[in-house]
Amino acid sequence: MFIIILILLLFFPLPVSAIDPNQSVVTVESRHGQGTGFFINSRGFLLTNQHVTRGQAQIDIHTQPGRKLSAILYYTDERLDLALYRVDAINTPALPLDTSGTFPFGEKVFSIGSPLGVEQYENSGELERMVSRQGVEYLQVKMRSFPGISGSPLFTQDGIIIGVNTFSSGENTLALPADKVVGFLQARGIEFIAMDLQNVTPSAQEAPRQLTWERFGSYLLIWNLILFALHIGLGIYNYRVRRGLFQPNYTDGEPVKEDDEI
Repeated sequence: MFIIILILLLFFPLPVSAIDPNQSVVTVESRHGQGTGFFINSRGFLLTNQHVTRGQAQIDIHTQPGRKLSAILYYTDERLDLALYRVDAINTPALPLDTSGTFPFGEKVFSIGSPLGVEQYENSGELERMVSRQGVEYLQVKMRSFPGISGSPLFTQDGIIIGVNTFSSGENTLALPADKVVGFLQARGIEFIAMDLQNVTPSAQEAPRQLTWERFGSYLLIWNLILFALHIGLGIYNYRVRRGLFQPNYTDGEPVKEDDEI
């Protein structure tokens, strides 16, 4: 039974569960200053703005539980101002990205970032409209931002990411829409959690084959514990069987012959 459950865990994707946005958001530190990032899947991949790290090959991040990890650069896109990094960790908490391309204008949206050295700062504002900057469409939010908020996720009350906060414009914040982020990830074959705001049913993009082996590594300890328990159980069983078959019974120093059952 244990082996069957383990096989199911290894070869079938885990269901999407509710994630605390604070756990998904990280503080990014590079030679060029501090910014924000967030995990996009359970395999340690995270996004931030390209202007936060300027393509630095290795950066440091701080997670909500207080861990400090090193992240390695995978891809950048200067036009979209995106940088994709990866930490050596699994089961990283990730929020779903909206794939609908439609946005809840006029509604309240939320953000968590690390402005001015303050980590996990929560902010909110009203999603107003789409604006164009340098040939790229952005979501405009009536929300004041400060240095360090770049790369933070803009998400709905349900925890669905609709954009990446990129610029500050007076009392407004400009965020790259999530559908542009989805295109960036799909073009590079990166797994992420997807969700359609019009039909809130989670779906996972197809994972690369190496994900199976990463899961196998994470469950290797469970395999060893199962095998160890089987060895101990078989050893005890063999000992009791041998003792019952071959140890004679004695009365006053003489063997006693047992009667056959009838």
